[in-house]
Amino acid sequence: MTDEKAVVGPPRVERPEWRTFVTPKSLRRAPVHRWFVFPHSFSEALVEALMSEWCLGPEDWLLDPFVGAGTTLVAGQRLQVPTLGFDLSPLSVFSSTAKTAHVEDRQLLDSWRALKKHLLATTTDLPVGREEDLLCRAFDDKTFSTLATYWRAVRSRVLDPSVRTLIQLGFIGIMPRYSRLISKGGWLTETSPELEIGSFLETLEERIRMMAGDLAHRPEMGAPAVCGLADARRLPVADNAISAVITSPPYANRHDYTRVFGVELAFAFLDASATKALRYQSFSSHPEAKPQRPKSASSYREPPSLSEILLRLGDLIDDPRAKQRIPNMLAGYFVDLYCSLMEVKRVLKPGARAAYVVGNVQYCGIGLEVDELLCEIAGQAGLSCDEVRVARVRGNSAQQMGVYGRQPARESVVLVRKPCVTAARTQPG
Repeated sequence: MTDEKAVVGPPRVERPEWRTFVTPKSLRRAPVHRWFVFPHSFSEALVEALMSEWCLGPEDWLLDPFVGAGTTLVAGQRLQVPTLGFDLSPLSVFSSTAKTAHVEDRQLLDSWRALKKHLLATTTDLPVGREEDLLCRAFDDKTFSTLATYWRAVRSRVLDPSVRTLIQLGFIGIMPRYSRLISKGGWLTETSPELEIGSFLETLEERIRMMAGDLAHRPEMGAPAVCGLADARRLPVADNAISAVITSPPYANRHDYTRVFGVELAFAFLDASATKALRYQSFSSHPEAKPQRPKSASSYREPPSLSEILLRLGDLIDDPRAKQRIPNMLAGYFVDLYCSLMEVKRVLKPGARAAYVVGNVQYCGIGLEVDELLCEIAGQAGLSCDEVRVARVRGNSAQQMGVYGRQPARESVVLVRKPCVTAARTQPG
């Protein structure tokens, strides 16, 4: 499958004005969104554009089953549309919950001032044990002792739960500046910490004041935004309850977010065994995933064009381990997409639409057109694929480019729809 091949099926529409809609660049400056940003996020502008096109309002429910850092929820809440978000990662749920919490700027600042006095009086030079090897690699003894002591103090202090969540998110958001392990692309890279640990409270105060400034200018939030831990392949949502879906599953690019955010997960959320369990159950976008899938997976039929590519990759990959792992990963990725689409079809109201932001990928110089395959698989799941909106074309990785030359790949917004049938109106639950 190549970009020159004639498209059979839904129209492929070039939308160059959406180029920035499928990247997180604008989120790094946007109020509230900037508190914590995930790589490969789409922008709030995409959510706004689709919500306007679909005429969503306060009577609707908007769902994001791969909530990430909460872009869909924050945008929906600001535009007075009720939203639901789910994710397997506790870091995602925590971040999204913090961003949509009902907290006033003055409430946050007053709580911080009282908490800061307590933290300044806290002894941080006591040795604190570390069981996780990743935390040993990320922080020296003094840095970790200080971070762990402050974190415990924040957790133990009497605070409004929503305020505590915001302060903790601010804490997690600045931690990489004191770490020897930094996320770069899909990996953790060793480096020298940007800041010395003695500046931590000052840096945290800067972050809290930035967050309070964002809250001061945030419009009043009337619409609910609910976020929880759940698998996109098994959504805790009633049938025919959702008015629209805007989401982006992990790209099939081998990035393992349990490793990208491994330091944050190990510090605040999961021990090593729980992180491994999350890694195994995650979407098959990286070779270590080996999820337990719902029964719906048994009805999936692999598209012949995908089978052909996987066979070719098996012949082209030289590394004996990768020869099996990469084709298996890609095969599993589309099974997971199918399971997700089956759930989206179940929870959508008749005639309702969903948008999937996906990126095409390349291995051994062979392009895998995820957007067109998603359309074909959506048909298997009982959804119609209305359109593939090509937002941008990006180059392949430096390693791929060095061997195979520049072979651009699309990032697209795939629009699917549930067929119109008579069904009872229900509420999410």
